[in-house]
Amino acid sequence: MTSYSIEGTGLNRLEAIKSEISNINSLIHNRPEPNDGIDSQQTGRTSITELEATRQTMQKLEEGWETIHQNNMINYRKQKAANELLKRLQHTGQLHYTACQQLEHSEADLREIQTSIGQIQNTALNLINTLAALEQQIDQANREHQIKEFEQWKENEEKELMNEIAARRTLLVEKENKLKKEYEEYESIQKKKKLELYEATFNAELEDYKRRRETEISSLYNRRNMTSVQTSLEQLQLVDENKEDLDDFLGTSEANKTTTTITTRSDIKESKDDSSSSEDERADILRDEDYDDV
Repeated sequence: MTSYSIEGTGLNRLEAIKSEISNINSLIHNRPEPNDGIDSQQTGRTSITELEATRQTMQKLEEGWETIHQNNMINYRKQKAANELLKRLQHTGQLHYTACQQLEHSEADLREIQTSIGQIQNTALNLINTLAALEQQIDQANREHQIKEFEQWKENEEKELMNEIAARRTLLVEKENKLKKEYEEYESIQKKKKLELYEATFNAELEDYKRRRETEISSLYNRRNMTSVQTSLEQLQLVDENKEDLDDFLGTSEANKTTTTITTRSDIKESKDDSSSSEDERADILRDEDYDDV
């Protein structure tokens, strides 16, 4: 309403300006010609008055024109704002119209949506079942693959283990052969050393036995000489006066003889025992050597 009142006021002013301009034009065209001096003076005065009025009128016209121009600019801006608001209102109305149409068809659309939702649910259930079955198949395939990998790994490990066992057995056989060879060499050396030791011991014992035998033989020979001397003394004829001394001497000789006889017998027995022990030792040595050879 305000824009309409402003536009009406501007039009009224334009009409007034037009009327004033037509009055000025009429005055200019209807101005009388200067016939005499009096008329010219009156005409000059009238012209000055008319010019003043015209100036004032022109000033009013300019002011009115500026006001009209400013009002037109304001009205133009308001018109643009009004057009923008009208466009928005038209767009909003179109949206409301579209919403009303959608609401009119919403029941059918809802039915279709419900049907679509049911189909989507069924499809989702089928997809879930398919995914579950696929997951089971994947798990089964993964399990079988793991079992195959484990069996392959187990087979490879067993092969490596058998190869390692074979290699170690070869090393053990080589080491055993080496140790057997070293043991045989050691046994041979030990047998030689034992044989040398037994021979040295046997020779030493034999020499000792020979010395003891010679000593025993020489002692037996000396004892036999003493026995023959005593026998010759017993066969002598004793004088009466020396009989007691002889008896004392003979008694001492008999005691010595008995002691010598006992000693001789014991020495002979010891030499026999030593001989038998030496022979036993020699037999033991020979048996040990035979055992070592075996």
